[in-house]
Amino acid sequence: RIALNRAELAARESERAVALARSRLAEAIGLPLAALAEVALSYRGLDDMSAPFDPVEARRWAAQNRADLLGALATYAASQSALQGEIARQYPDLSFGPGYQLDQGEGKWSLGLGVTLPVFHQNQGPIAVAQARREVAAARFVALQNRVLAEVDRASSNYTSALGDLAAVKAIRASLEQQAKTIRAQQAAGETSRLELTRAQIELADNARAELDARLRVEQALGAIEDAVQRPLAWPESAWRDSPRNAVN
Repeated sequence: RIALNRAELAARESERAVALARSRLAEAIGLPLAALAEVALSYRGLDDMSAPFDPVEARRWAAQNRADLLGALATYAASQSALQGEIARQYPDLSFGPGYQLDQGEGKWSLGLGVTLPVFHQNQGPIAVAQARREVAAARFVALQNRVLAEVDRASSNYTSALGDLAAVKAIRASLEQQAKTIRAQQAAGETSRLELTRAQIELADNARAELDARLRVEQALGAIEDAVQRPLAWPESAWRDSPRNAVN
């Protein structure tokens, strides 16, 4: 009876959690809660927990989609252009290489910090100031990029770990299902009591709750990856190539 009371209490807590989750969902999509009252939510795809990404690809996504990283890169590019402009005023025939490029293997931006000036260059003031500003912008960008890529790597590692936990819980479920099946057959044959079967069913139900918790952690870890790369992983690649107008057409 105590176990039953605890189960009923847990069920009520779960109902409150569902109501709260629907309220947050309605808030997120900009609808009143009543609009979701009759909506049946689909959980299709939650059984497929295979890794939907490659860690190197995730780093590249972050480098190309993170707004803060692209903003810092634009600041560096502006400082690079300012330095080139100051140098061009004194050495119009001097050519410059690219200021930055994306390293596909490492999934990060590499900055071109070198500037080769003629031997008679006396480090005039405007050039020195522009070069100092570029070095500051470069240092800030590199620090931010390292922090972003560390966040991506941490989220990827956490997702892999969560997948392992889910696999372990699912393996336990298979064992408990076989145990419950055996006890059910024994109880039907009169070899064991109904109580033993109920205990086996309770263990199976507890494992189902643990599996739901593990799935939740996997989804949360996947959400952390999406936040780190600032790109919904569930969207098809065409969603990033086509504009909304073209997608409608």
